[in-house]
Amino acid sequence: MNKIKIILGVSLATAFIFFLGGLVYVNQLPEPDKKELVFVTLGIDQNKLPNESSSYEIQRATEHFSDVVLGWTIEPSFETEVEAITGYDVDITGRRQEKQNLLFTVSADPTEFDGEGGSAFLNVLGSRLAEHNGVTNAGYVIALSRMSLLTEETSSSRFLLGLTLLGFLLGASLLTLGDYARQTRR
Repeated sequence: MNKIKIILGVSLATAFIFFLGGLVYVNQLPEPDKKELVFVTLGIDQNKLPNESSSYEIQRATEHFSDVVLGWTIEPSFETEVEAITGYDVDITGRRQEKQNLLFTVSADPTEFDGEGGSAFLNVLGSRLAEHNGVTNAGYVIALSRMSLLTEETSSSRFLLGLTLLGFLLGASLLTLGDYARQTRR
């Protein structure tokens, strides 16, 4: 009975030390980046359609053009243009959601973020589309766009719970192992 009290006491003390260490660590974590989600659907201006095109061909053309738009956003000058509008550094990632639907994430440092990254992104994308349409005589347009602000929080409670449990198990294991080692020496 006495050994159980000792093991339990030391395990709880170890868990408490791990918990305090976790609190210090969690309080020093940087605030996560602020992000805006920008949903874009590409289309073709109905007034620019050639008469011989079927709706399937138009949809396929727009789908292929969405790859071009994703390529624009990877190119470094695109980010630079957005940063010139916002006045702070941004990070842009994009992916195809489905066919001509694209999903972009515009993230920035939380101290600089003002929620205008998505609008600046759409401005630059619109000017690139206009430039492309002027050179190629195409009629691609942003048919639909939506922006959402994403808020991320660090999940410190799970981290602290896991660390406390680890400390408890480590303390109990070490004491049990030490007790076993002492008994096998006798």
